[in-house]
Amino acid sequence: METPNVRVCAHSPIESLIGKERIATTSHFVSDCGAARILECERLRNRIRSTFTMFATRNEVYSEFANAVLYEFFRKESVMEKRIFGRKYNTDTAKLVAFKETETQGVGHYAESVYRKRNGEYFFFGRGGAATQYTECEYGVCAGGCVIVPLDIIDVDTIVKVVDGCELDKRDYKCPGIDDCGRFDWFYYCTVVHSECDPNMFRC
Repeated sequence: METPNVRVCAHSPIESLIGKERIATTSHFVSDCGAARILECERLRNRIRSTFTMFATRNEVYSEFANAVLYEFFRKESVMEKRIFGRKYNTDTAKLVAFKETETQGVGHYAESVYRKRNGEYFFFGRGGAATQYTECEYGVCAGGCVIVPLDIIDVDTIVKVVDGCELDKRDYKCPGIDDCGRFDWFYYCTVVHSECDPNMFRC
């Protein structure tokens, strides 16, 4: 998504406001947070509106500015960072290699992606609702969740093909975590490739 190019004075109250909001936004994916996101979005939009009216009256200029800030707000919210085996995995600094997201919303919605770090290491990032494989249950209550899983270099090509929705060949089904339907089961993958660890440690 391409954000509008809006120039704002570095010392203006608007720039100060943007900085504060960027600090305040969370850098973690939070499951089942639709209502909270809407309230936070509206609070941010109202603060932008009240400040911006001092500097501009044209509605189209305000709209471009607000959309740019809100885009940054939601982009930052979807960023995930986790330290595993003493190494940092960050979806904001790594390069996106493959991505897919279901069209369905609600508890069955999920998104999966593969990232490559600057050092050449690959990892899988998946998140979804309570009716997906990313669900987390505690005291009988299930909610959505997300995982970050470091990938073995020999498995990367197959998992990228799965995420991209490409057709798999017989060799791909030998990859850990690939079920008979050609889907990637992150939990089973961890039990095989990271057998020395509890798979739940890869939850975010």
